[in-house]
Parts: sequence; C-alpha cells; structure tokens
Amino acid sequence: MVLIVGEHLVKEVPSTTTGVYSSWPRLKETSHALTTMMTEEVGPRGLLYLRQREYAVTVPHDENLLILGTDDATTSVMAVLRHTGSGAVGLAHFDKCSHDECLSGLHICSHDDGVMHLLTRINELSMGYTEGRLELCVVGGFQDARGICEKVTLSLLNAMHKSPPQIHLVLLCTGEMNTTLRGNISWPLVKGIGVSTQTGKIFPATFTDKGPYLVLRSTRVFTGAQQMVDIYDCALGLLRIGPFNYEPHAGVELLLQQSDEVILQCLSTTPEVEGPTWVKMVREVLKHIKEHPFPAVTIFPDNRPHYFRRDNLGSWAPAELPNNNDSTPDANVQAAVQAVAGAAVAATGTWTQAAAVTTTSAPPTPAAALSPAPWGASVPPRYGSLHLDCRLKTHLAVPPVVTPGQHYDDPLLNPVKDRFMPAWQTSQL
Repeated sequence: MVLIVGEHLVKEVPSTTTGVYSSWPRLKETSHALTTMMTEEVGPRGLLYLRQREYAVTVPHDENLLILGTDDATTSVMAVLRHTGSGAVGLAHFDKCSHDECLSGLHICSHDDGVMHLLTRINELSMGYTEGRLELCVVGGFQDARGICEKVTLSLLNAMHKSPPQIHLVLLCTGEMNTTLRGNISWPLVKGIGVSTQTGKIFPATFTDKGPYLVLRSTRVFTGAQQMVDIYDCALGLLRIGPFNYEPHAGVELLLQQSDEVILQCLSTTPEVEGPTWVKMVREVLKHIKEHPFPAVTIFPDNRPHYFRRDNLGSWAPAELPNNNDSTPDANVQAAVQAVAGAAVAATGTWTQAAAVTTTSAPPTPAAALSPAPWGASVPPRYGSLHLDCRLKTHLAVPPVVTPGQHYDDPLLNPVKDRFMPAWQTSQL
C-alpha cells in the first residue's frame, strides 16, 4: 500500500528529507516536540537494549519488558512501529550494510527484508484486532557531511512505502530537524530513544546498562552482517543471541596497534560526534574478533544460541535450553516452555533453572576449544563451502553434502539425516 501522513496518502516518497518536511509540515512539529524533551537515563530493570541491525517486538502485557531502547544513532536510524489496537510495538535499529558502496555513502542497500520481518511480527501479535492502525516513528541521523543518514532514512521510508499494509508516519526526526551546531560541527540532537511497551511513548534516552554480551553482539556490526536479527521472544520472555559467524579478519591485529585517533578516523562514519567511550568499545570488539576468529566453533557450538531471561532481581540471567537442532520446531518450543517454567532437572538429563548471573562480556571459550584444533592451524576444507559471513548458518537449512565416509571433529560438519534449522531461525534468513 502506501505511507500515510495525517490524512494524506503518500504517492511517492520525496527524494530528500527536506522535501518530506516541506510536503508535510506537521512532521516538523512532532519532531521539534521530541528534540525539546528532557533526556531520560534508563537503568537495566525492565529494559531490552538493541544494537544496530537488531530488532525486537513485544506486547503491553509482557511482564518482562517495560522499555525497548537503543542509541548510538548517528548515521543509522531507529524505527518504532506500533499497532494501536493490540498495542504490539517493535523497535528496530536500521543501519547501512558493509558493502563498499554503502560504506562510501554512494549507495544504500534496500531495507525491504528488515521491514518485512518487523511488519510480520507486529501483524502476528495483532491478529484478531479489528480496530487500530499501524503507526511509524523514525528517529535518528543528522546532516552528516557525507549525507549517509539521508540515504539510510530514505531507503527505510521507501521500504515502508512498498509494504502491503497502510502505515501512518506520525514522527520523523532526522536530518535538519535533528541537527544542531557545536561550533562549526553539525551534531545530532537525539542519538538514543526509549519506547514504553505499555503506552508506546517515545523519549530521548541514555542507558546505564546495555544487557548481556554487548561486545559479542557488536561484532556483527564490524564484520559485515547484512540482515536485521530478531533477538526477543515475547511469548517465552527470552532474549536470544546468535548463532552467527564471520570470517577471520587479518587486519585486526594491526588495528589494535593503532592510536585511538587512528581507530576513530578509520572505523567511524562520523568521528567528530562519537562519544568518549566509543573507541574503548571498538577496541574490545576488535580484541574479541581476534580471540574468536571462528565463533561458530568457540561461541556457538552445535549451532546453539545463547538464551537469557529475567531473574528475580529483574536482570538478564543465562537460561539453559535443550539442543533440538535435530528435532521438530514444535519440540523446540516445548523444550523452551519447560525451561522457562523452571522444570526440575536431575542427572538423568532434565533441565535446571540457570543461576542468576549477568555479564556484558563475551561468553567463555568452551574447554574443548582451549586445546589445539585437531586439524592444526588450517581450517578443514569443508569450512570453505560454508561461507562464514554472518548468514546464521544457512547451510544447515538443508542437509550438507560431505565426502562419503569422511568424519570431522566439528559436529556441525557431520550431518544427521534430515537435519534442519528450527522455523524461528529460518524465518530470519
């Protein structure tokens, strides 16, 4: 269908954000209202924090979440989509991808897939609600020197415009409306937002705690991940991280030897507006990439995600779930429900509730990974065909082809008959 602004159907998205504001001045008013709000500091209780290229959707009666939040939006864009009838709300952090054209700002890849997945989740949670409409709020980005944010924003608006349902654009805070001057430098007014899961209210926000495995999740941003990833299941109250992979990066060691200024200038699209802790965070990410060149082996063995759920104190605690890669999707759901319910576990193989431990560091390396790799310094030939590049292991969607009679030490490379990915994973590809 089309985007709708006020009561007007958008026939075609203008070629500039300035043109959008000229066509619909009402968007300037709602944008100004957001930029003049006081920035709130949000703590960890009831918060689900998102990194770039992540999204999450929930409903008002979800007792585990009160606020969805994200920040560090300079040339990236934060989008909130809400169904006013069901109250289902989703937050997504859209960014350019890592193709050379995107990095240079000459061309921004389409956000069609990410928008489709976000819309699908909202619609699933709104089934049966005959009243209400879809409302879209887009926040983030400013008038950067290379015009990258302009392209990301317009790519997102065009993807929304091409989507099947009618979507009401009620807030667009980007470009000129999200820019101020500090000396001679353009600066974003709003770099982070929080969204109330109860009311849908949006407000400028900073975050004192950004949840578990932040460094691990950030590696996707720096290693070429293209797709948006759903990290939360509101039916089970589970935060899900991974599985994903990336290729080893030979230049990491060299980058780690550089000064803070060199890292800032080389790896940031807007080095003049980054926060004081940005370089420190990047160094931690680079170190993690160096220590885990094959995360599918050392961090996500057996293609298993890392799960978290709320503990009694409201923090994210690791959750043990059975590995059912060779089971049906229904078996995966049943196992997750049992684990969330805290099913008793004995030594016979049932499951216990995980200890209440929170961390923002990368997960520990499995003991098996500490010993030298059985294939030595080189990677087995089979890995060459897996295309390790943050594709969520699409090779497991169909039975892999291996040399008859050949056995690999990595269990992922020894296929089981009719092995396939659970449905919730394949839906994100």
